[in-house]
Amino acid sequence: MGRRLKNMLIFLLIILKEFHMPEASCSCSSSPCTCTSLGLTSIPQNLPTNITELNLNDNQIHTLGQSDFSRYTNLINLYLNNNGISSIEAGIFSHTPQLQRLYLNENNLTSIPQGVFNNLNQIQGLSLSSNLITHIQSGAFSNLPQLQELRLYSNQITHIQDGSFSNLPQLWYLGLQNNKLTSVPTFQYQLPKLGKLNLISNNITDIPAHAFSNQPKLSGLYLEANRISTVSSTAFRGLNQLYELYLSNNELTELPDDLFFGLSNLDYLELQNNAILQIFPNTFTGTSSLDYLDLSGNNIETFPIEALLKVSSITWLYLRDNQMTTLSFTAYDKLSSIRTVYIFNNPWQCDCRMVGFRLKMNGSHPFENQISCTDPQKSGQLLKDINPEDLTCEEPMIVLGSVIGAVAGTVLIVGIILMIWFKRRTQNPAPGPDTSVLFSNTNTMVTVATSPWSW
Repeated sequence: MGRRLKNMLIFLLIILKEFHMPEASCSCSSSPCTCTSLGLTSIPQNLPTNITELNLNDNQIHTLGQSDFSRYTNLINLYLNNNGISSIEAGIFSHTPQLQRLYLNENNLTSIPQGVFNNLNQIQGLSLSSNLITHIQSGAFSNLPQLQELRLYSNQITHIQDGSFSNLPQLWYLGLQNNKLTSVPTFQYQLPKLGKLNLISNNITDIPAHAFSNQPKLSGLYLEANRISTVSSTAFRGLNQLYELYLSNNELTELPDDLFFGLSNLDYLELQNNAILQIFPNTFTGTSSLDYLDLSGNNIETFPIEALLKVSSITWLYLRDNQMTTLSFTAYDKLSSIRTVYIFNNPWQCDCRMVGFRLKMNGSHPFENQISCTDPQKSGQLLKDINPEDLTCEEPMIVLGSVIGAVAGTVLIVGIILMIWFKRRTQNPAPGPDTSVLFSNTNTMVTVATSPWSW
């Protein structure tokens, strides 16, 4: 029994030793080491020193020390996602100058002190999404000459200090979506290669004049799901390389004339789910390459024929779920020139105002099947199935009353003139028969005699 107990104790000691030495559980090939989901509380220190990739995702490493990576100077990719990291010291990665991609997603970081990423002259991708960061301090991401992608989405960022993103000559993508920004971060310095700026799902309320003038290479601007109600008419000036613009799910009520002027390369424009009432004639002037336009889910009451006639490049047009009631015959010609049209779910009134449009319908375009009448007499019928002779308008009672009033007024005036004339005629008989016309209409002509005496 004694020998057996001894062997059992030795076995338990071996297991306990293995439990406290998680490095042995990492899977390392010739280059990458994978140490995920091992319950690690610190960076393992007995891995091969020449590794270029280290994956420490899903552990319990809450803090990082200055010497944690000093053994691994050849690291190119480092993954530290979902560890509960709450603090990082300045210079923590100074021993990994070859690092190109660093992932710190899903941790508990509340701020990024200046100098944390010093010496990362080769870093190309840096991700800090899904943390608890509230603001970006000046210099937090400065002087990273090769940085191309910076992901800060799903944090609590309310403010970005000047100088936070200075000297980032290669930055191409900046992700700030799902934060709490209340205004567009108008950087005071140029990001010469910034192509994509993602500001989706913040609390931005307006876009000021020349808001993006320091980002001349922007090709994608994502502003949907904010609270934007005001946009300056010069908000997008200088963005002649902009290819796609997303402004859906905001609180816009109108789009100023020439708002998109100069966006000669704009191809894709989303404006759905706002509160837009009308489209002005020059709203889309200057967007000579616009191919996709979505205006669905707004309050547009009139088909924007004038604005659309100035954009011949559109092949996708969405105007469903608005408040349009009629379509002119010129609207048919424009809709016929667009490959894909969605105009259903509008309160179409199938009356005399739709005759011209109906006469042009020939069954060759899918949008003809999307115009369903909502007026009581024809509710549920498709316009294409209604005889043009049945598209009538009843005279409103107010018009009839106006006509009657006008006739009564004319009769009263004529009566007064006749009374004056008759009275003066009786008092001052005319010397001769000469007459001239004073009042006439189709049914009545009244003449009064001229006299040498003035009235």
